[in-house]
Amino acid sequence: MVPHISSTSCIYRVPQNLRDIDQKAYTPKVVSIGPFHYGGKDFEVVQTQKGQFLKSFVSRRLGSTLSEYLQSLRLIEGTIRERYAERIELESDEFIKMILLDGCFILEFLLRRMPEATIILEDTISHNNWWSNAIRSDLILLENQLPFIVLDTLYQGHLNQGDDFKPLNELIYNFFSHMLSERERVFDAERIPIKDSFHLLDFVRNLYIPEPINPQNAQQIQNRPQLELPPNVTELCKRGVKLRVGIGRRLLDITFGNGVLTIPCVYMRDRTVSLFRNMIAFEELHSLKSKYITDYAIILNSFIDNSEDVALLCKKGIIRRFLGKHEQVSQLFKKLMREATIDTRSFCFPEIGEELNAYCRNTWHSWIANLGHTYCKTQWTVISVIGAFFVIFFAAIQAILAIRSAIVS
Repeated sequence: MVPHISSTSCIYRVPQNLRDIDQKAYTPKVVSIGPFHYGGKDFEVVQTQKGQFLKSFVSRRLGSTLSEYLQSLRLIEGTIRERYAERIELESDEFIKMILLDGCFILEFLLRRMPEATIILEDTISHNNWWSNAIRSDLILLENQLPFIVLDTLYQGHLNQGDDFKPLNELIYNFFSHMLSERERVFDAERIPIKDSFHLLDFVRNLYIPEPINPQNAQQIQNRPQLELPPNVTELCKRGVKLRVGIGRRLLDITFGNGVLTIPCVYMRDRTVSLFRNMIAFEELHSLKSKYITDYAIILNSFIDNSEDVALLCKKGIIRRFLGKHEQVSQLFKKLMREATIDTRSFCFPEIGEELNAYCRNTWHSWIANLGHTYCKTQWTVISVIGAFFVIFFAAIQAILAIRSAIVS
């Protein structure tokens, strides 16, 4: 395929330099969606099911025909092709049939995954946990995307007037919310509208990011002369910073105040790693104003230098590890940041680094922390230190009173 990047491109082939870091993180395992992996032999099991899913989806609307859906996609074929950052060499008929088959498969699969859906005995993948997890992982790969205009066109076209179907964004959210932590599993239709997402991967990415940044704050960020990244968490603790697991709804809700660094819990699983790699790849390749996920990985990578830092974050409940040892998690964050770029003009956490570094430069904080680490490791040593302080204090008072009494005499 020939590179054909336009201003409307949003689906990219992952560059080789990123693939070399972790090949399997970008490659689908069980289902091919769109043209980049079309016709692959590894996807034959699901490919044979797509026809049944297509028939089932079309039959949901009374009186609808396959030709109607084909025609609706032909009307937007040019727009669909422009969303891919490579010139797709497939002929028009084959291209449209592929898009229809993949789009209807995704929508029918999501409908069958709804809690109220009727289980179809002939369907061997929708309610099988292994297949469901594998398909979920494949549907968030950057190279395995359909433009949202395809899903929206097909979904709106299959609804009968007066149908009480779930909105498309709720349908998608129901399936992909399993990739989020429990605190983030609160559906908000206004917060995640379809029109603000390019495809499924971008939809999931939008679940993580905060509200749009204030224009005044954005200008302040652009005017910063340089970017300060914070020390690792082991060093921060030595300087008196306390770590606390956050309870905010967004993974990116990292805050620092009154000597307390609050970081929301992150679950480290295989699928989490793949998701983050693909979101970062999308941010690197697409012209986004803010690279939220990349910046999050940068700040976390700054907090983590080695296995000691990972162990500390695990102890505080900030990292919940479901893969490998502490050292493997440490190396994982280092690999996440290879080939990633930092944009100092739009970095999402500029205050965190500045405030933490300023706090660490204060010698009083370091002295208090060192006192605590050296003499107050347990509650008994704390009591002993406090007791010793009062003994010395009262002894000094007695000495002063004795001296004054002697002078008066």
